[in-house]
Amino acid sequence: MKTFKIFILVLLLSSFHSFAQYWEIIYRENGNAEAKTAIESYDKGLYIGLTDNALQKLALLLKTDVNGKVLWQKKIGMSGFMNGITGICQAKDGGLLVCGLITSKDEEGDAFLLKLNACGEKEWAKIYYDSGYNWAKSIMQLPDGNYLLSIYNEKIEGTLLKLDTSGKVIWQFTSEHGFKDVLLNYDNSFLISVDCFLPLHNNPDTGTAWGRGGITKLKQNGKQDFFKVYYYEEDSLIRFQSARQMQDSGWIVAGWNRNSEYIVERLFRYDKNGNVILSKRYSNGRNYHEAFINILPINDKESIILSEISDKVDKGWVKFTKVDENGKVLKFKEFKNEGAGYLFPGSFQKTSDNKFLFSGYYNNGGYVLKLNENLDIDSFTTKAYRYDSLCPKSISNSTISIADAEIIPVNLDSPTVGKYPTALPRLPEFFTSGNTIYPNPVQDLLHWRISSGTQKLLTAKVYFYNMLGQEISANIISTSENEIQVSTKHFPAGVYMGLLEVNGKVIARQKLLKR
Repeated sequence: MKTFKIFILVLLLSSFHSFAQYWEIIYRENGNAEAKTAIESYDKGLYIGLTDNALQKLALLLKTDVNGKVLWQKKIGMSGFMNGITGICQAKDGGLLVCGLITSKDEEGDAFLLKLNACGEKEWAKIYYDSGYNWAKSIMQLPDGNYLLSIYNEKIEGTLLKLDTSGKVIWQFTSEHGFKDVLLNYDNSFLISVDCFLPLHNNPDTGTAWGRGGITKLKQNGKQDFFKVYYYEEDSLIRFQSARQMQDSGWIVAGWNRNSEYIVERLFRYDKNGNVILSKRYSNGRNYHEAFINILPINDKESIILSEISDKVDKGWVKFTKVDENGKVLKFKEFKNEGAGYLFPGSFQKTSDNKFLFSGYYNNGGYVLKLNENLDIDSFTTKAYRYDSLCPKSISNSTISIADAEIIPVNLDSPTVGKYPTALPRLPEFFTSGNTIYPNPVQDLLHWRISSGTQKLLTAKVYFYNMLGQEISANIISTSENEIQVSTKHFPAGVYMGLLEVNGKVIARQKLLKR
Protein backbone atom coordinates (compact mmCIF):
# COMPACT_ATOMS: atom_id res chain seq x y z
CA MET A 1 0.00 0.00 0.00
CA LYS A 2 1.58 3.17 -1.17
CA THR A 3 1.81 6.08 1.24
CA PHE A 4 2.56 9.70 0.56
CA LYS A 5 4.80 11.79 2.76
CA ILE A 6 3.67 15.33 3.47
CA PHE A 7 6.47 17.80 2.79
CA ILE A 8 6.07 21.39 3.93
CA LEU A 9 7.68 24.55 2.50
CA VAL A 10 7.63 27.80 4.43
CA LEU A 11 5.91 30.47 2.35
CA LEU A 12 4.26 33.43 4.02
CA LEU A 13 1.72 35.06 6.34
CA SER A 14 0.69 33.77 9.73
CA SER A 15 2.36 30.38 9.61
CA PHE A 16 1.00 29.79 6.08
CA HIS A 17 2.71 26.85 4.37
CA SER A 18 2.25 25.33 0.96
CA PHE A 19 3.66 23.05 -1.67
CA ALA A 20 5.25 25.18 -4.37
CA GLN A 21 2.70 24.18 -7.03
CA TYR A 22 0.33 21.63 -5.52
CA TRP A 23 -2.77 22.20 -3.43
CA GLU A 24 -1.69 20.92 -0.01
CA ILE A 25 -1.51 23.61 2.67
CA ILE A 26 -1.16 23.91 6.44
CA TYR A 27 -2.54 27.04 8.10
CA ARG A 28 -1.20 28.12 11.49
CA GLU A 29 1.18 25.18 11.73
CA ASN A 30 2.09 24.43 15.37
CA GLY A 31 -0.71 26.80 16.37
CA ASN A 32 -2.93 23.99 17.70
CA ALA A 33 -5.59 24.86 15.13
CA GLU A 34 -7.93 22.45 13.32
CA ALA A 35 -9.62 23.14 9.99
CA LYS A 36 -12.98 21.57 10.80
CA THR A 37 -14.58 22.97 7.64
CA ALA A 38 -13.59 24.46 4.29
CA ILE A 39 -15.79 25.41 1.32
CA GLU A 40 -15.43 27.07 -2.06
CA SER A 41 -16.46 30.74 -2.19
CA TYR A 42 -18.47 32.39 -4.95
CA ASP A 43 -15.27 33.88 -6.47
CA LYS A 44 -13.45 30.50 -6.58
CA GLY A 45 -11.42 31.15 -3.44
CA LEU A 46 -12.02 29.34 -0.15
CA TYR A 47 -13.56 29.99 3.23
CA ILE A 48 -11.81 27.99 5.96
CA GLY A 49 -13.00 27.64 9.54
CA LEU A 50 -10.20 27.13 12.08
CA THR A 51 -10.93 26.05 15.64
CA ASP A 52 -8.14 26.59 18.16
CA ASN A 53 -7.91 23.48 20.32
CA ALA A 54 -6.59 25.55 23.22
CA LEU A 55 -9.23 26.78 25.66
CA GLN A 56 -10.69 30.28 25.64
CA LYS A 57 -9.58 31.09 22.11
CA LEU A 58 -11.53 32.79 19.35
CA ALA A 59 -12.32 30.80 16.24
CA LEU A 60 -10.75 31.98 12.98
CA LEU A 61 -12.43 32.42 9.60
CA LEU A 62 -10.01 32.66 6.66
CA LYS A 63 -10.78 33.84 3.13
CA THR A 64 -8.27 32.76 0.49
CA ASP A 65 -7.71 33.15 -3.23
CA VAL A 66 -8.04 30.21 -5.63
CA ASN A 67 -4.57 28.95 -4.64
CA GLY A 68 -5.09 29.19 -0.90
CA LYS A 69 -3.28 32.46 -0.20
CA VAL A 70 -4.98 34.25 2.71
CA LEU A 71 -6.74 37.46 1.64
CA TRP A 72 -8.31 38.33 5.00
CA GLN A 73 -9.27 36.75 8.30
CA LYS A 74 -11.92 37.26 10.97
CA LYS A 75 -11.66 36.20 14.60
CA ILE A 76 -15.09 35.03 15.75
CA GLY A 77 -16.68 34.39 19.13
CA MET A 78 -16.36 35.72 22.67
CA SER A 79 -13.08 36.12 24.51
CA GLY A 80 -12.71 33.88 27.56
CA PHE A 81 -14.93 31.09 26.20
CA MET A 82 -14.55 28.11 23.90
CA ASN A 83 -15.41 29.09 20.31
CA GLY A 84 -15.42 26.64 17.42
CA ILE A 85 -16.42 26.83 13.75
CA THR A 86 -17.90 23.55 12.49
CA GLY A 87 -19.82 24.60 9.39
CA ILE A 88 -19.78 27.29 6.68
CA CYS A 89 -22.29 27.96 3.90
CA GLN A 90 -22.11 30.50 1.08
CA ALA A 91 -25.42 32.41 1.15
CA LYS A 92 -27.27 33.25 -2.03
CA ASP A 93 -26.89 37.00 -1.36
CA GLY A 94 -23.08 36.67 -1.44
CA GLY A 95 -22.83 36.66 2.34
CA LEU A 96 -21.83 33.82 4.61
CA LEU A 97 -23.40 31.58 7.25
CA VAL A 98 -21.04 30.34 9.97
CA CYS A 99 -22.09 27.84 12.66
CA GLY A 100 -20.34 26.16 15.56
CA LEU A 101 -20.06 25.89 19.33
CA ILE A 102 -19.72 28.52 22.05
CA THR A 103 -19.68 28.16 25.86
CA SER A 104 -20.84 31.68 26.80
CA LYS A 105 -24.39 30.68 27.85
CA ASP A 106 -23.64 27.14 29.02
CA GLU A 107 -20.13 26.02 29.99
CA GLU A 108 -20.69 22.73 28.19
CA GLY A 109 -21.54 24.45 24.92
CA ASP A 110 -24.38 25.64 22.70
CA ALA A 111 -24.95 25.96 18.97
CA PHE A 112 -24.46 29.36 17.38
CA LEU A 113 -25.23 30.71 13.90
CA LEU A 114 -23.66 33.88 12.51
CA LYS A 115 -24.74 35.70 9.33
CA LEU A 116 -22.16 37.86 7.57
CA ASN A 117 -22.67 40.08 4.53
CA ALA A 118 -20.49 39.98 1.41
CA CYS A 119 -17.95 42.29 3.12
CA GLY A 120 -17.51 39.93 6.07
CA GLU A 121 -19.52 42.18 8.41
CA LYS A 122 -21.96 40.80 10.98
CA GLU A 123 -25.64 41.07 10.14
CA TRP A 124 -26.92 38.99 13.07
CA ALA A 125 -25.97 36.18 15.45
CA LYS A 126 -28.10 33.59 17.29
CA ILE A 127 -27.36 31.09 20.04
CA TYR A 128 -29.76 28.13 20.16
CA TYR A 129 -29.72 27.26 23.83
CA ASP A 130 -30.53 24.13 25.80
CA SER A 131 -28.85 22.70 28.90
CA GLY A 132 -26.00 20.26 28.41
CA TYR A 133 -23.41 19.91 25.67
CA ASN A 134 -24.82 20.89 22.26
CA TRP A 135 -23.11 22.03 19.09
CA ALA A 136 -24.08 23.00 15.55
CA LYS A 137 -22.86 20.33 13.15
CA SER A 138 -23.72 21.83 9.75
CA ILE A 139 -25.60 24.65 8.02
CA MET A 140 -27.08 24.83 4.51
CA GLN A 141 -29.28 27.22 2.57
CA LEU A 142 -32.35 25.61 1.04
CA PRO A 143 -33.81 26.22 -2.43
CA ASP A 144 -36.59 28.33 -0.86
CA GLY A 145 -33.96 30.67 0.62
CA ASN A 146 -34.36 29.52 4.23
CA TYR A 147 -31.68 27.73 6.26
CA LEU A 148 -31.28 24.24 7.74
CA LEU A 149 -29.16 23.91 10.91
CA SER A 150 -28.13 20.50 12.25
CA ILE A 151 -27.41 20.19 15.99
CA TYR A 152 -25.88 17.27 17.91
CA ASN A 153 -26.11 16.94 21.68
CA GLU A 154 -24.47 15.05 24.53
CA LYS A 155 -27.22 12.41 24.69
CA ILE A 156 -26.44 11.35 21.12
CA GLU A 157 -29.64 12.95 19.93
CA GLY A 158 -30.00 15.06 16.82
CA THR A 159 -32.04 18.13 15.91
CA LEU A 160 -32.78 19.87 12.62
CA LEU A 161 -33.94 23.48 12.75
CA LYS A 162 -35.42 25.07 9.65
CA LEU A 163 -34.80 28.80 10.02
CA ASP A 164 -35.93 31.84 8.13
CA THR A 165 -33.37 34.32 6.80
CA SER A 166 -33.29 36.11 10.17
CA GLY A 167 -32.52 32.91 12.11
CA LYS A 168 -36.06 32.44 13.50
CA VAL A 169 -37.20 28.82 13.88
CA ILE A 170 -39.82 27.72 11.32
CA TRP A 171 -39.92 24.08 12.35
CA GLN A 172 -37.89 21.69 14.50
CA PHE A 173 -37.29 17.95 14.13
CA THR A 174 -35.61 16.24 17.09
CA SER A 175 -34.67 12.56 17.08
CA GLU A 176 -33.67 10.29 19.93
CA HIS A 177 -30.76 9.29 17.68
CA GLY A 178 -27.83 11.45 16.61
CA PHE A 179 -27.34 12.88 13.12
CA LYS A 180 -24.06 12.17 11.33
CA ASP A 181 -24.90 13.74 7.97
CA VAL A 182 -27.82 15.56 6.33
CA LEU A 183 -28.36 15.33 2.58
CA LEU A 184 -30.72 17.47 0.47
CA ASN A 185 -32.45 15.11 -1.97
CA TYR A 186 -33.45 15.83 -5.55
CA ASP A 187 -37.06 16.48 -4.46
CA ASN A 188 -35.90 18.86 -1.68
CA SER A 189 -36.64 16.31 1.03
CA PHE A 190 -33.86 15.33 3.47
CA LEU A 191 -31.98 12.11 4.12
CA ILE A 192 -30.25 11.86 7.52
CA SER A 193 -27.53 9.34 8.33
CA VAL A 194 -28.46 8.35 11.87
CA ASP A 195 -26.31 7.29 14.82
CA CYS A 196 -28.34 4.85 16.97
CA PHE A 197 -27.58 3.28 20.34
CA LEU A 198 -30.05 0.43 20.76
CA PRO A 199 -30.25 -2.77 22.83
CA LEU A 200 -29.80 -6.23 21.38
CA HIS A 201 -32.54 -7.12 18.92
CA ASN A 202 -33.56 -10.47 20.36
CA ASN A 203 -33.37 -9.44 24.01
CA PRO A 204 -33.92 -5.69 24.49
CA ASP A 205 -34.05 -6.05 28.27
CA THR A 206 -30.43 -7.17 28.62
CA GLY A 207 -29.26 -3.57 28.95
CA THR A 208 -26.47 -4.14 26.43
CA ALA A 209 -26.39 -1.27 23.93
CA TRP A 210 -24.83 -1.41 20.49
CA GLY A 211 -24.44 1.27 17.86
CA ARG A 212 -26.74 0.68 14.90
CA GLY A 213 -26.74 2.34 11.49
CA GLY A 214 -29.89 4.04 10.31
CA ILE A 215 -31.33 6.47 7.78
CA THR A 216 -34.24 8.84 8.26
CA LYS A 217 -36.05 10.57 5.40
CA LEU A 218 -37.88 13.81 6.16
CA LYS A 219 -40.38 15.61 3.97
CA GLN A 220 -39.91 19.29 3.13
CA ASN A 221 -42.16 20.24 6.07
CA GLY A 222 -39.97 18.37 8.57
CA LYS A 223 -42.33 15.42 8.96
CA GLN A 224 -40.82 11.97 8.99
CA ASP A 225 -41.29 9.88 5.85
CA PHE A 226 -39.47 6.73 6.97
CA PHE A 227 -36.81 5.49 9.37
CA LYS A 228 -34.71 2.36 8.73
CA VAL A 229 -32.19 0.62 10.99
CA TYR A 230 -29.78 -1.96 9.68
CA TYR A 231 -28.51 -4.86 11.83
CA TYR A 232 -25.45 -6.78 10.78
CA GLU A 233 -24.95 -9.11 13.73
CA GLU A 234 -26.33 -9.03 17.23
CA ASP A 235 -23.01 -8.10 18.81
CA SER A 236 -21.82 -5.85 15.99
CA LEU A 237 -21.31 -2.11 16.35
CA ILE A 238 -22.35 -0.45 13.09
CA ARG A 239 -22.52 3.19 12.02
CA PHE A 240 -23.79 5.06 8.97
CA GLN A 241 -21.74 8.21 8.40
CA SER A 242 -22.64 9.83 5.08
CA ALA A 243 -24.85 9.37 2.00
CA ARG A 244 -25.14 10.45 -1.64
CA GLN A 245 -28.21 10.13 -3.85
CA MET A 246 -28.09 8.14 -7.06
CA GLN A 247 -29.84 8.80 -10.37
CA ASP A 248 -32.58 6.27 -9.50
CA SER A 249 -33.36 8.35 -6.36
CA GLY A 250 -31.86 5.68 -4.13
CA TRP A 251 -28.77 6.23 -1.99
CA ILE A 252 -25.28 4.92 -1.32
CA VAL A 253 -24.44 5.14 2.38
CA ALA A 254 -20.87 4.97 3.69
CA GLY A 255 -20.11 3.71 7.19
CA TRP A 256 -18.35 1.04 9.19
CA ASN A 257 -18.86 -1.83 11.59
CA ARG A 258 -16.97 -3.48 14.41
CA ASN A 259 -17.72 -6.97 15.62
CA SER A 260 -14.23 -8.08 16.54
CA GLU A 261 -10.98 -6.36 17.33
CA TYR A 262 -10.96 -3.86 14.46
CA ILE A 263 -13.26 -1.43 12.70
CA VAL A 264 -13.81 -2.18 9.00
CA GLU A 265 -15.39 -0.03 6.32
CA ARG A 266 -18.82 -0.81 4.86
CA LEU A 267 -20.91 0.48 1.98
CA PHE A 268 -24.70 0.18 1.65
CA ARG A 269 -27.02 0.78 -1.29
CA TYR A 270 -30.66 1.71 -0.60
CA ASP A 271 -33.56 2.02 -3.01
CA LYS A 272 -35.79 5.11 -2.92
CA ASN A 273 -37.99 3.49 -0.26
CA GLY A 274 -35.09 2.85 2.10
CA ASN A 275 -34.72 -0.88 1.44
CA VAL A 276 -31.20 -2.34 1.41
CA ILE A 277 -30.19 -3.71 -1.99
CA LEU A 278 -26.43 -3.92 -1.40
CA SER A 279 -24.25 -4.41 1.67
CA LYS A 280 -20.51 -4.54 1.07
CA ARG A 281 -17.85 -5.19 3.70
CA TYR A 282 -14.26 -4.40 2.84
CA SER A 283 -10.81 -5.11 4.38
CA ASN A 284 -10.03 -8.09 6.59
CA GLY A 285 -6.93 -9.51 8.20
CA ARG A 286 -5.17 -6.30 9.17
CA ASN A 287 -3.98 -4.63 12.35
CA TYR A 288 -5.63 -1.20 12.15
CA HIS A 289 -9.06 0.45 12.14
CA GLU A 290 -10.58 1.93 8.99
CA ALA A 291 -13.94 3.70 8.84
CA PHE A 292 -15.74 5.26 5.89
CA ILE A 293 -16.82 8.71 7.11
CA ASN A 294 -17.85 10.68 4.01
CA ILE A 295 -18.91 10.06 0.41
CA LEU A 296 -19.15 12.51 -2.51
CA PRO A 297 -20.31 11.96 -6.11
CA ILE A 298 -17.91 12.20 -9.05
CA ASN A 299 -20.69 11.55 -11.57
CA ASP A 300 -23.88 9.48 -11.73
CA LYS A 301 -22.01 6.20 -11.28
CA GLU A 302 -18.76 6.93 -9.42
CA SER A 303 -18.01 8.27 -5.95
CA ILE A 304 -15.06 9.20 -3.77
CA ILE A 305 -15.11 7.97 -0.17
CA LEU A 306 -13.07 9.45 2.67
CA SER A 307 -11.75 7.01 5.29
CA GLU A 308 -10.26 7.67 8.70
CA ILE A 309 -7.62 5.10 9.68
CA SER A 310 -5.92 4.56 13.03
CA ASP A 311 -3.67 1.93 14.54
CA LYS A 312 -2.69 1.01 18.09
CA VAL A 313 0.51 3.06 18.05
CA ASP A 314 -1.23 6.43 18.39
CA LYS A 315 -1.08 7.14 14.67
CA GLY A 316 -3.86 8.11 12.30
CA TRP A 317 -4.20 8.96 8.63
CA VAL A 318 -6.77 9.31 5.86
CA LYS A 319 -7.54 7.47 2.64
CA PHE A 320 -9.55 8.41 -0.45
CA THR A 321 -11.19 5.57 -2.36
CA LYS A 322 -12.82 5.79 -5.78
CA VAL A 323 -15.69 3.31 -6.23
CA ASP A 324 -18.34 2.54 -8.85
CA GLU A 325 -22.09 2.33 -8.24
CA ASN A 326 -21.74 -1.24 -6.91
CA GLY A 327 -18.98 -0.39 -4.48
CA LYS A 328 -16.14 -1.85 -6.56
CA VAL A 329 -12.84 -0.16 -5.71
CA LEU A 330 -11.38 1.55 -8.76
CA LYS A 331 -8.50 3.39 -7.11
CA PHE A 332 -7.33 4.62 -3.72
CA LYS A 333 -4.66 6.82 -2.17
CA GLU A 334 -3.54 7.32 1.40
CA PHE A 335 -2.15 10.45 3.02
CA LYS A 336 -0.16 9.56 6.07
CA ASN A 337 2.02 11.25 8.67
CA GLU A 338 5.22 9.25 8.57
CA GLY A 339 6.07 10.24 12.14
CA ALA A 340 4.01 9.83 15.28
CA GLY A 341 0.68 11.60 15.54
CA TYR A 342 -2.56 11.98 13.67
CA LEU A 343 -3.89 13.44 10.47
CA PHE A 344 -7.48 14.10 11.58
CA PRO A 345 -10.30 14.64 9.07
CA GLY A 346 -12.53 17.70 9.36
CA SER A 347 -14.70 18.16 6.25
CA PHE A 348 -14.93 16.86 2.69
CA GLN A 349 -16.57 19.01 -0.01
CA LYS A 350 -16.94 19.08 -3.78
CA THR A 351 -16.06 22.26 -5.71
CA SER A 352 -17.75 23.73 -8.78
CA ASP A 353 -14.96 22.45 -11.09
CA ASN A 354 -15.39 18.85 -9.86
CA LYS A 355 -12.44 18.92 -7.46
CA PHE A 356 -12.57 17.56 -3.91
CA LEU A 357 -11.65 19.69 -0.93
CA PHE A 358 -10.51 18.03 2.30
CA SER A 359 -9.81 19.85 5.57
CA GLY A 360 -8.56 18.60 8.91
CA TYR A 361 -5.79 18.71 11.49
CA TYR A 362 -2.14 17.91 10.90
CA ASN A 363 1.11 18.96 12.57
CA ASN A 364 -0.85 21.11 15.05
CA GLY A 365 -2.32 23.15 12.23
CA GLY A 366 -5.30 23.39 9.93
CA TYR A 367 -4.68 21.12 6.95
CA VAL A 368 -6.37 21.68 3.56
CA LEU A 369 -5.94 19.42 0.53
CA LYS A 370 -7.52 19.58 -2.93
CA LEU A 371 -7.75 16.48 -5.14
CA ASN A 372 -8.96 15.86 -8.67
CA GLU A 373 -11.24 12.93 -9.55
CA ASN A 374 -8.20 10.72 -10.20
CA LEU A 375 -7.16 11.28 -6.55
CA ASP A 376 -4.09 13.30 -7.54
CA ILE A 377 -3.26 16.50 -5.64
CA ASP A 378 -4.55 19.40 -7.67
CA SER A 379 -2.05 21.95 -8.99
CA PHE A 380 -2.26 25.69 -8.51
CA THR A 381 -4.07 27.66 -11.20
CA THR A 382 -2.68 30.61 -13.14
CA LYS A 383 -6.12 31.94 -14.08
CA ALA A 384 -6.88 35.41 -12.72
CA TYR A 385 -9.95 35.99 -10.60
CA ARG A 386 -11.44 39.10 -9.05
CA TYR A 387 -11.92 38.36 -5.37
CA ASP A 388 -14.62 39.71 -3.03
CA SER A 389 -16.25 41.31 -6.06
CA LEU A 390 -19.63 41.67 -4.29
CA CYS A 391 -18.11 43.99 -1.67
CA PRO A 392 -17.61 47.62 -2.82
CA LYS A 393 -14.69 48.13 -0.43
CA SER A 394 -11.54 46.31 0.62
CA ILE A 395 -11.99 43.81 3.45
CA SER A 396 -9.61 44.00 6.39
CA ASN A 397 -8.80 41.64 9.24
CA SER A 398 -11.02 42.16 12.29
CA THR A 399 -12.71 40.52 15.28
CA ILE A 400 -16.42 39.71 15.21
CA SER A 401 -17.97 39.41 18.65
CA ILE A 402 -21.18 37.46 19.16
CA ALA A 403 -21.63 38.74 22.71
CA ASP A 404 -24.86 40.41 21.58
CA ALA A 405 -26.26 37.23 19.98
CA GLU A 406 -29.96 36.64 20.51
CA ILE A 407 -30.55 33.62 22.79
CA ILE A 408 -33.22 31.32 21.36
CA PRO A 409 -34.28 28.54 23.77
CA VAL A 410 -34.85 25.20 22.05
CA ASN A 411 -35.78 21.88 23.63
CA LEU A 412 -33.26 19.44 22.23
CA ASP A 413 -34.22 16.56 24.54
CA SER A 414 -37.81 15.92 23.40
CA PRO A 415 -38.16 13.86 20.20
CA THR A 416 -40.49 15.39 17.63
CA VAL A 417 -41.80 11.93 16.82
CA GLY A 418 -42.54 9.01 19.11
CA LYS A 419 -40.77 5.66 19.09
CA TYR A 420 -39.86 4.76 15.54
CA PRO A 421 -42.09 1.90 14.33
CA THR A 422 -39.24 0.08 12.57
CA ALA A 423 -36.63 0.65 15.30
CA LEU A 424 -35.99 -1.22 18.48
CA PRO A 425 -37.19 0.38 21.73
CA ARG A 426 -35.01 3.11 23.11
CA LEU A 427 -32.22 2.03 25.42
CA PRO A 428 -33.89 1.19 28.79
CA GLU A 429 -33.08 3.50 31.66
CA PHE A 430 -31.30 0.83 33.64
CA PHE A 431 -28.47 3.25 34.30
CA THR A 432 -28.99 4.56 37.85
CA SER A 433 -28.63 8.24 38.60
CA GLY A 434 -26.15 7.40 41.32
CA ASN A 435 -23.53 6.28 38.81
CA THR A 436 -21.95 9.63 37.99
CA ILE A 437 -18.64 10.96 36.74
CA TYR A 438 -16.88 14.13 37.82
CA PRO A 439 -15.43 16.55 36.99
CA ASN A 440 -17.07 16.86 33.58
CA PRO A 441 -15.45 18.47 31.60
CA VAL A 442 -12.28 16.76 32.81
CA GLN A 443 -8.58 17.41 32.35
CA ASP A 444 -6.28 14.77 33.89
CA LEU A 445 -8.17 12.61 36.41
CA LEU A 446 -11.73 11.31 36.25
CA HIS A 447 -13.74 10.01 39.21
CA TRP A 448 -16.60 7.57 38.60
CA ARG A 449 -18.89 7.29 41.60
CA ILE A 450 -20.84 4.04 41.74
CA SER A 451 -24.29 3.97 43.34
CA SER A 452 -24.72 2.44 46.78
CA GLY A 453 -27.00 -0.13 45.15
CA THR A 454 -23.97 -1.77 43.58
CA GLN A 455 -22.93 -4.36 46.16
CA LYS A 456 -19.97 -6.67 46.54
CA LEU A 457 -17.97 -4.83 43.94
CA LEU A 458 -15.14 -7.07 42.79
CA THR A 459 -14.00 -5.98 39.36
CA ALA A 460 -14.85 -2.82 37.46
CA LYS A 461 -14.03 -2.34 33.79
CA VAL A 462 -14.10 1.18 32.34
CA TYR A 463 -14.04 1.70 28.59
CA PHE A 464 -13.88 4.99 26.69
CA TYR A 465 -14.70 5.40 23.01
CA ASN A 466 -14.37 8.42 20.73
CA MET A 467 -17.24 9.55 18.51
CA LEU A 468 -16.11 7.11 15.78
CA GLY A 469 -16.58 4.23 18.20
CA GLN A 470 -12.85 3.61 18.47
CA GLU A 471 -11.68 2.37 21.85
CA ILE A 472 -9.41 4.99 23.43
CA SER A 473 -8.93 3.44 26.85
CA ALA A 474 -9.75 0.24 28.73
CA ASN A 475 -9.10 -0.13 32.45
CA ILE A 476 -9.69 -3.09 34.76
CA ILE A 477 -9.87 -2.12 38.42
CA SER A 478 -10.35 -4.41 41.41
CA THR A 479 -11.79 -2.57 44.38
CA SER A 480 -14.34 -2.69 47.17
CA GLU A 481 -14.88 1.08 47.14
CA ASN A 482 -17.84 2.89 45.62
CA GLU A 483 -15.65 5.22 43.58
CA ILE A 484 -12.95 4.55 41.03
CA GLN A 485 -10.41 6.84 39.38
CA VAL A 486 -9.25 6.81 35.77
CA SER A 487 -6.44 8.87 34.28
CA THR A 488 -7.53 10.88 31.22
CA LYS A 489 -4.28 12.80 30.86
CA HIS A 490 -3.42 11.06 27.59
CA PHE A 491 -6.86 11.66 26.01
CA PRO A 492 -6.89 14.21 23.16
CA ALA A 493 -9.35 17.06 23.68
CA GLY A 494 -12.82 16.01 22.54
CA VAL A 495 -16.02 14.15 23.40
CA TYR A 496 -16.02 10.51 24.56
CA MET A 497 -18.48 7.85 25.62
CA GLY A 498 -17.64 5.95 28.80
CA LEU A 499 -19.02 2.51 29.67
CA LEU A 500 -18.82 1.12 33.21
CA GLU A 501 -18.99 -2.65 33.62
CA VAL A 502 -19.18 -4.12 37.13
CA ASN A 503 -18.93 -7.84 37.77
CA GLY A 504 -19.58 -8.59 34.11
CA LYS A 505 -22.60 -6.29 33.67
CA VAL A 506 -22.74 -2.85 32.07
CA ILE A 507 -24.33 -0.58 34.68
CA ALA A 508 -23.66 2.91 33.35
CA ARG A 509 -22.99 4.93 30.20
CA GLN A 510 -21.78 8.53 30.44
CA LYS A 511 -20.75 11.23 27.96
CA LEU A 512 -17.42 12.93 28.81
CA LEU A 513 -15.89 16.17 27.56
CA LYS A 514 -12.08 16.26 27.75
CA ARG A 515 -10.39 19.66 27.70
